[in-house]
Amino acid sequence: MRGGHVVIDRSAPAYAVLVALPEGTSPPTARASALEVLAWAAFIARPEDPVRRAILHDEYCRADLAAELARLLSSAPGVPFGVTWNGGLALTYADYRAAERRLAAWRADPAAYAAAARSPAGDPLDPRVHLGPARR
Repeated sequence: MRGGHVVIDRSAPAYAVLVALPEGTSPPTARASALEVLAWAAFIARPEDPVRRAILHDEYCRADLAAELARLLSSAPGVPFGVTWNGGLALTYADYRAAERRLAAWRADPAAYAAAARSPAGDPLDPRVHLGPARR
């Protein structure tokens, strides 16, 4: 993708949704404080900035989510991708709901949340699960 925009919706506390709009598509007006519109060139120059702002507690610091998200948005304009509060990647309805439940658990008791065992292979928010073995 050469031109266009990236729209970032930060209206949900558990995730931010990013979608690339191809060149020639009119971006929405960013009236709501939760909505941000970036030129594609500005996003691709520093994709880590909007990704970092969406993350409260990074559980997947080994995953290069910003670079992968830039690749995904470039290859799939119009498809929404979620960056979760914990540095995960949300693609499905179940992923977004999992992010909401985990945020509520973390806010209720961060120590208990940190102590809970999670299997990386069974973690629906782990970017490496969505991106497959080639991207781990």
